[in-house]
Amino acid sequence: MLIAAESSSGSFGVTLMRFLIAIILTSLLGLSSVHAGGSSGACEQPNILVVLDYSGSMNQYNKWNQAVNAINQLVNIFERSMRIGLMLFPWNGECSVNHNQAVRTPCLPDNAANVSNQLRGAGSPPRGHNTPIGRAIEQATQHFNERQDMGRRNFIVLVTDGEETCRGGPVDAARNAFARDYPVFVIGFGNGVDRGTLNRIAQAGGT
Repeated sequence: MLIAAESSSGSFGVTLMRFLIAIILTSLLGLSSVHAGGSSGACEQPNILVVLDYSGSMNQYNKWNQAVNAINQLVNIFERSMRIGLMLFPWNGECSVNHNQAVRTPCLPDNAANVSNQLRGAGSPPRGHNTPIGRAIEQATQHFNERQDMGRRNFIVLVTDGEETCRGGPVDAARNAFARDYPVFVIGFGNGVDRGTLNRIAQAGGT
C-alpha cells in the first residue's frame, strides 16, 4: 500500500497521522494474510517498526517536525495495543544504515516515552544526508530476523519524502522482507516522492 501524503498548506502531520492510524488498525484487525507461523494474530501485540526518513530534505516545509508530532501522537494512542519501534535512516553517515545503531528503539510494549525521547534526541536531520531506502528496508528486515519474535506479526512502515539516492535496491529489499513475513507499508510524505518506485516497493512488500 503506497499512501501519498501531499500538501503545501501545513497539513502533512495531520495527513500522516491519519494514514498511520489506518495502517495500525489494518494490522490489529489481522487483515494481512501473512502472519508469522500462520496464526491469526488477533490477540497478540504486533511489532510495528516505523522506518522514518532522516534525510536533509525532511527539513523542508516543516516536514520533520510534523512527522515527529504525528508519530508521538501515534505511539501514545496505540502503545498498549501494539509494540511500536523506531528506525531512522540514514544514520551516522550520508548513506549509512546499520540496524544496530539506526533502530533507535526496538518494538517494545508501552514504548511511547522511548520513541519520543529518541525523536527529540535526534534533532533535525543533517542537511547533507541522502535517502538510502533500499538499505533501510534491508536493515529493518535484518533487525526482525535477529529478534526472532516468531509468535508475533511484524510490519515495516516506511515513511519517506524522497527517492532512493544511494544506489540501493528498495524493491528487491521489500520483496525479501515480505518473503520473511514482514509486510512493508509505504507512506510517500510530501510532494517530491518517486511515486513509481514507492508503488513498486509497496507491491513487492505485499501491501
